Amino acid sequence: IGMSEELFDSHTALLNQALSLINSCSCPNGCPSCIGPVNDPESTAKQAASDILALMLTGDTGSSSFQLEILGDHGLR
Repeated sequence: IGMSEELFDSHTALLNQALSLINSCSCPNGCPSCIGPVNDPESTAKQAASDILALMLTGDTGSSSFQLEILGDHGLR
């Protein structure tokens, strides 16, 4: 309670830290240490999380069809 303004003001730093954590993890497809449990060892969830964070940081989310393409590429549609 009462932290929403601080979190809003820190959102860019938080997104950067999350992206850094994902990118620095040595696992190939995602693990509990970087993106949480992944049920499929061939999953592209780690790359999807990285792509989504990068889009959020650049603010360049493009068209909704591009967003759906990104999500579809990672089986998240």
